[in-house]
Amino acid sequence: MMSERKYSKHSDLKRDIPGEMNLKNKIQPCNILSDKNNKFTRHFSIIRNYIYMGTINNKTDRLFDLSYADQKIAAYALTYNFGISSTDNDLIEFLKQAFDVENYSPLALLTTWIKAGFVNWNKESQSFIEDWIKSGEPVQSVTDITEFEKLTEYTYPIL
Repeated sequence: MMSERKYSKHSDLKRDIPGEMNLKNKIQPCNILSDKNNKFTRHFSIIRNYIYMGTINNKTDRLFDLSYADQKIAAYALTYNFGISSTDNDLIEFLKQAFDVENYSPLALLTTWIKAGFVNWNKESQSFIEDWIKSGEPVQSVTDITEFEKLTEYTYPIL
């Protein structure tokens, strides 16, 4: 029997998610989100225009190159006044530069879930972080690592 795999369109995020960390059954869709309302349509149009016009990333001096999916994520963030959690530098910088939208690191998001009781951290859960590091996930901030270690009483693995 094949193991269950979860994939993302981003190659750096393709990895197995251990069964004990499979949160799919604990996450419910938010029915208030809609891409059919006028506000979303307006934000999506503005973002598409920014990309079409060739907006320059001030950090890299290159044009922003957002996929259709990334443009929709950006429109949702603007429409519903959300921050994002991504490791996609182009998306992060675009939203920060053009709209001052905050990005939360994956580790910061995980510690928020632990604090809220959505995830109970244990030895098996720790193996998820170890696999995360081994798979080349971007380095997390010292602040987020310190918060994680205080909260879980586990050492954050650094390779």
